[in-house]
Amino acid sequence: MRKLLIGVALLAALAWVGWQVVAKEQVVATSRPVFFALGVRDPRSLIQGDYMALNYEIVQMVAKPDGIATPVRGALAVTVDGDGVARSARILTADTPLGHDEVRVAYHTGRGQMVVGPESFFFQEGMDSTFTAARYAELRVAPDGEVLLVSLRDAQMTALGR
Repeated sequence: MRKLLIGVALLAALAWVGWQVVAKEQVVATSRPVFFALGVRDPRSLIQGDYMALNYEIVQMVAKPDGIATPVRGALAVTVDGDGVARSARILTADTPLGHDEVRVAYHTGRGQMVVGPESFFFQEGMDSTFTAARYAELRVAPDGEVLLVSLRDAQMTALGR
């Protein structure tokens, strides 16, 4: 009986992981690419290996409604230009619809700062010189505001790395 329960639990865990992978692949395949400009980046960590801390410039441009405290979790309306680059953002409230050139991007606050996407990008050891040219992060934005980091891009929007 114990082996059966362990087997069922293992199968359930594997099924859940498989479901998550399929769901993320679906977001990448069907969602809209948006390019977020990157601010100052830290390209290395001796403890964790080679990675880049990502700092999205759009966070500094968020227009906050007067007299309303920023919720811990919520959504931004991010204005996207014709090239797919995020240009400005405002906090979405319940009574404000998205404009035709805006996308919904979910956010949360952590360590006193608004977070709109992955905070770090890990890469293979010795590839730091490739990724120091990163100026944009390509995020895929699902209709519900979920974002997935797809690649880092240089100033000419060329994908870096493999």
